Amino acid sequence: MTVSLRRQRRARTRATPSYLIVAQADRLDELRLATSILPLCAHGRVIVEAPAEAELPLVELPARLGLTRHRAAEGAVRAWASEMLCEDDVRGPAEGSVNTGSVNTARPGRSVWILGDAEFRAAITRVLAEDYGLAEDTFLFA
Repeated sequence: MTVSLRRQRRARTRATPSYLIVAQADRLDELRLATSILPLCAHGRVIVEAPAEAELPLVELPARLGLTRHRAAEGAVRAWASEMLCEDDVRGPAEGSVNTGSVNTARPGRSVWILGDAEFRAAITRVLAEDYGLAEDTFLFA
């Protein structure tokens, strides 16, 4: 793929909302609700933290969201961030943007939804904000 084609593809991809949803296994009802309100064009990754022996019920997701199950969500989030976050993603909101609490409305960009208890939310936030520099206004907690 040539450089100009990559730039065109990246520009097109950045215009589509991208989501990372990280949830504990006991928050599947909230996960279903969260994914049901996403825009049809949304794409991204859902990571569910669950013990290996736990059986997860079926979770239907929009077509452009992939589901990953891990015993340690922090490691999965770190792997996702290493692969998916570029320098442009971690610079914070665009100038003149408005933070609605869940999504940066000036540009679709990335949105991270964390569904879990306070300790879980703090651990995931620490990985993304401190280790990868993702802006605090990118996060939505439930």
